[in-house]
Amino acid sequence: MTLTPPLVALRTGRQEKNPPLPTHSDRILWLCASPEMCDPYAGLLSKFRSTGLFLAMAPPSAYRSQQLAAFSLLLISIDTKLYAETIALVEELRTMTRAPIVLLTLGNSLPWFAEAIEAGADMVVGVTTPDDVIVAHCLALLRRWPTGR
Repeated sequence: MTLTPPLVALRTGRQEKNPPLPTHSDRILWLCASPEMCDPYAGLLSKFRSTGLFLAMAPPSAYRSQQLAAFSLLLISIDTKLYAETIALVEELRTMTRAPIVLLTLGNSLPWFAEAIEAGADMVVGVTTPDDVIVAHCLALLRRWPTGR
């Protein structure tokens, strides 16, 4: 899997028989430090493509606060070895946007999950969580998030 250039987005395909509940203006930004961090989530990327939502992928260093306003949901693929950096990133993002933040992690450390949520993440899920469940949670967050704020 390769990352698109920073904030260069791809229009995902639409599944006609079950249109998504979020609006067409909902946009997801997936921050992924490296292609290796995204590889375990190839199936999840495919599931998101089937929703028809606008999805952009970029490294965390590529975002700008004014660009974050264009996104309705932030997905962040993280390495739990970078614990302090991840907490700092979540805290920084939370000061820039009120959009839901979902952390995708390869680890399963429950105390760490709680600290990430306290730092501002709305949800932390491990790689063992089924893709359908992650997408359903993200769609639920989007339903509750007032697009355009």
